[in-house]
Amino acid sequence: MYQRAIEDYTEAINLKLGGLRVHDFRGKTKFLLAELEAKQDNTEVVQRLYQEIVTESDNALGLKEECKACRSAIHFTRGDAEAALENHEAAIEDYNKALELNPKYLQAYINRGNANQAIGKSQEADEDFTKAKELESS
Repeated sequence: MYQRAIEDYTEAINLKLGGLRVHDFRGKTKFLLAELEAKQDNTEVVQRLYQEIVTESDNALGLKEECKACRSAIHFTRGDAEAALENHEAAIEDYNKALELNPKYLQAYINRGNANQAIGKSQEADEDFTKAKELESS
């Protein structure tokens, strides 16, 4: 089903339907497919999917459409792919952009905290987790 959804999103993109939101949906669907492939130990497929997400996100972010929520979501998804590829610094940059566009993006704080933790930036990670808790309780 994920593959069919990706094909549908790709067709919509090629027809210039749906704007940045469709790009984000395709990226998120590829991420879900990558998680499924990882459970089946298809490492090459997983790596290819994560790299596709990064590349396609770059292309989408180069479009002129002004949709802050869409851009934030695309940065977030690209950050997740970068983190999965263990490019934690790049992931943090994307989470920063996602948060710049949407300062109340709870999951972006959590994921940035995880990326900071992965590279030994404990203080930054703690700050992110604290901010996430504040947002969750508000």
